[in-house]
Amino acid sequence: MPPSPRQIRFVVALPSEAKPINRHFGLIRDNTVTEYSLYRNQSVALIITGVGSDVSEQATCWLQQLLPGPATWINVGIAGHAHLTIGEALLASEILHRPSGLKWRTRIPTSPPCESARLITCAETGNRVYP
Repeated sequence: MPPSPRQIRFVVALPSEAKPINRHFGLIRDNTVTEYSLYRNQSVALIITGVGSDVSEQATCWLQQLLPGPATWINVGIAGHAHLTIGEALLASEILHRPSGLKWRTRIPTSPPCESARLITCAETGNRVYP
């Protein structure tokens, strides 16, 4: 039996972030699950987690248990920045989990379509400003 193809799994916080991805890949809501809003087809799955790194982590772990096997994980979302113009895209070159201090380096394509920068996550929402 040939190995199963690697699925793409998107993790987003908000329905507005999910809509263009759902449209592009023709994803259909999976009404058999109720824990999270899950959209999918044969090769792509998308979960809407809610805002904050804690709920995102819980939902990502849940999805990995639901759909075990090889996958490419992509977190797409809206984030704040102190100096960039609203709407400017960035790739996260490093992720810093502010509450724990843990850091992860990400894989960036050799010819990225936009600039990259460090992403600092927060456990909860709010109007806090971090340097």
